[in-house]
Order: sequence, then structure tokens, then C-alpha cells
Amino acid sequence: MIRRPPRSTLFPYTTLFRSQRSKKVAEKVSENLHIIANEPSLALYRLQEHVRKSLPQLVEKRLEVNRIHEELQGKCYDAEYAVNAVKGMQASSVHFQNIHDLLKNAIFMKQQLTYEENRRVLQEHQRTKWAQLIPN
Repeated sequence: MIRRPPRSTLFPYTTLFRSQRSKKVAEKVSENLHIIANEPSLALYRLQEHVRKSLPQLVEKRLEVNRIHEELQGKCYDAEYAVNAVKGMQASSVHFQNIHDLLKNAIFMKQQLTYEENRRVLQEHQRTKWAQLIPN
């Protein structure tokens, strides 16, 4: 069985490892700051490279966002138009009810006129029949 060493012996090793790692990072940051401060052309070159690499992706995303925005505006317009159409139909139900009532009244009047005309024709027919039966 392998025994684990006491923690006290591991502590200096991990601290040493961390300090070496942080030292490397600090040196890299320091080097970059030194380059930016003393070599502006190199710093601008690095910025230019960064922009050159990331700009096409940003342009592509921007175009996609614009396309989606246009589609969304079109769909919102369609939805708004449909809502207004439904509201218009609901508001016109009163007018359709009035038209329905007027049509019913017109049909009733037509039936009354037809009845009166048929009754008048029947009375006229009966008068002529009686007139033929009774000599003058």
C-alpha cells in the first residue's frame, strides 16, 4: 500500500508550481505591454490582424441579424393585418345582421304582394264567371 505524503510536504510544491505559472503569465502580459508602449506599429499590426480575422464573422452575423429582422417585420405586419381583418369582420357583424333583417322583410313583402295579386286574379276570375252565368 502506497501512503500519501502529509499535506505539509505538498503545500510548498503546489505553491511553487502556481508561482511559476503566474510568473509566466505576468511575463507575457508585461512583454505585450512593453511592445504596445515601445512599438506602436507592432501593436497596430496586431490590432489589424485581430480585426482582419474577426471582421468577416461579424459582418456575416450582422447580415444574418438584418435578414432575420426584415423577416420578423414582415411577419409582424402580416399578423397585424390579420388581427385588423378579424376586428373588421367582428365589427361588420352588426351590418350583416341588418342586411339579414332587411332581406327577411323583403321576402315577406314579396310573399304578401304575390298573395294579393293571386287573390285579385282569383276575384277577377270569379267575377267574370258570375258575369257569364248572369244574363244581361
